[in-house]
Amino acid sequence: MKTSDPQKRLRRYRTKRDFQLTPEPSPEVVAPKSSAPVFVIHKHDATRLHYDLRLEIGGVLVSWAIPKGPSHDPTVKRLAVQTEDHPRSYADFEGHIPDEQYGGGDSLLWESGTFEVVPPGDAQAQLKRGHLEVLLHGAKLKGRWHLIRTRPRGGKAQWLFFKAKDAYAKAGYDVTVERPESVKSGQVETHGPRKPGVLRHKQPAAPVRAVPGARARRPRASPRRWPVHRLRRRSCWSACGRPCWRGWRCPTRCTTRRTPTR
Repeated sequence: MKTSDPQKRLRRYRTKRDFQLTPEPSPEVVAPKSSAPVFVIHKHDATRLHYDLRLEIGGVLVSWAIPKGPSHDPTVKRLAVQTEDHPRSYADFEGHIPDEQYGGGDSLLWESGTFEVVPPGDAQAQLKRGHLEVLLHGAKLKGRWHLIRTRPRGGKAQWLFFKAKDAYAKAGYDVTVERPESVKSGQVETHGPRKPGVLRHKQPAAPVRAVPGARARRPRASPRRWPVHRLRRRSCWSACGRPCWRGWRCPTRCTTRRTPTR
């Protein structure tokens, strides 16, 4: 497969989706032109909430799934699992993917902007080497960021995504909490796919009504237990002929009880 052919690179994207059911754009949708390569991050509430980073490289959006989202702290390195490439028109997508479709759930356009590689050059060469250093120009993410490939697992390449030490680095700042809204619609809340047999919005249980004239049942008091060191052995010859070692109740349910010592 030649990486320079966008249609071949989008083969996996096409086979995973039914464009008669999902509102996601098909590879044939023409995207508006931009003076610089674009990057977007989707806040995707699928099986579990995660963030999808997408960089425009070679005519497609090379994509990574970041489970915990980006961090402005240079010491915090986030796992980024590379997924299938997306078409350039996906950079403007926001909506609800049907539950029965691949990636079902809400997908918000959480971040959008342009980027450039550092140093300026061929982004595809950096992608092939496994180390991308990009300068992001977005509403929430700015400055230099690193993407470093570590090792594949389960057929998917694993990368680390983290902030470089520059003027935009900020330790202890959680951008996913401080800026949870979509840059396109302002929406904050997301809903994942509904699981079979589980209601999405559970109704609170109705309170139990008291029946008029019914007496309230008093809780049953537990039998008094004497400390072991204050109990002495007493045989139950009249009932079962066995020594009673079990406190108030004998295995044969006789009425003999242990007698506490003084």
